[in-house]
Amino acid sequence: MNWVTVATYTYATEAHLLRMRLETEGLHPQLKDEHTVTQDPLLSHALGGIKVQVPAAEEAHARAIVQAVADLPHTTDDNIPLSCPKCGSYKLEPGYVKLLGLAGFLQIVVMFLLMIFPFYQPRAYRCSSCDNLTERGQLHGGNDDVLGGNAQPS
Repeated sequence: MNWVTVATYTYATEAHLLRMRLETEGLHPQLKDEHTVTQDPLLSHALGGIKVQVPAAEEAHARAIVQAVADLPHTTDDNIPLSCPKCGSYKLEPGYVKLLGLAGFLQIVVMFLLMIFPFYQPRAYRCSSCDNLTERGQLHGGNDDVLGGNAQPS
């Protein structure tokens, strides 16, 4: 059987979420390189991540589902869509590390000199519309209220 990769993820959790979504639609997905990346996460980029694959005959349907999932906005815990504070767009991509300014530069120098992993990496969202990097605590949700990490919208 010919298998086609429809999505690639760095983390197994994300790959499993898509796999389960595809299965609920009646498709027959499999995960490639899941166990290797789970045992040694540093190999993720070398292997090209965890691949979600489907039989070639199911490719078009699977790609439509992947696109539909990608178009969903990121939300707060209360299901309020998050938007970019700069342009108001809902097209946000999570997972970016924000090491900017003097603090970021010093952290990189210390990591290089001591050969250690980062102490703290603030995660950010990148807006696909304006290319702005924003930490989650600075994103807007609902009625343009700025939401903190665990803040409740008003």
